[in-house]
Amino acid sequence: MHYSLKLKKIILTLTSTSKSASLSLSGLTPSSVGGSASNSDSNSKTTLLTSVTGNKVDINVNKDTTLHGSLLAAQDAQGNDNGQLTLKTDTLHVSSLSNTSDSKSISAGGNIGGSIQDNTASNISLDYSNDTTHSKTKTLATLGSGDIQVADTTNSDTAMLNRDIKDNTVDIYDISSHQGLSGELDTRLLTQNGRAQIAEDVERSKRVVESVKFRGQDT
Repeated sequence: MHYSLKLKKIILTLTSTSKSASLSLSGLTPSSVGGSASNSDSNSKTTLLTSVTGNKVDINVNKDTTLHGSLLAAQDAQGNDNGQLTLKTDTLHVSSLSNTSDSKSISAGGNIGGSIQDNTASNISLDYSNDTTHSKTKTLATLGSGDIQVADTTNSDTAMLNRDIKDNTVDIYDISSHQGLSGELDTRLLTQNGRAQIAEDVERSKRVVESVKFRGQDT
């Protein structure tokens, strides 16, 4: 009889979404109103490692052995490669598997300060952020050390074969981006009287600074 050995992939896909919103008031007769909202989404696809391991592993396949991002090795009690693997196969084919993770988070918040009772607003503030991450790794087909005999190397494909059982993952990319906006508006700028008040505040501040300087010179 003719036998083939195929170690295939097991893929775990996770998706999550979260949303939140809040509203806040401060003061007995509210002097400010604040609000915020956020929305986040994440998607990930991870390959669970399929493996054939043991203290001593002896495999004899008279057709093809195929490793799809899998591990075939002999290990000691600490998980180290002990070299006690024997693999005899006609052909050997290997391939790697991709793992991806994508996430996006958006949040926005605002605050209005003033007198709600008098229906006036003295300042308005806004905060906005948009964060995204994208990452990708590959899980390599891994074959431990030992007596490896492949009869037909011409018709085999081992270009992506990994022999280090402790390191079977390769980082392809890891990209993060951030966009943000934060600002505050003094609403007095919107009226002529308000602009006059701001000018008075500036002049008052200058007089205070000059007064401090003058007192410093006297001492």
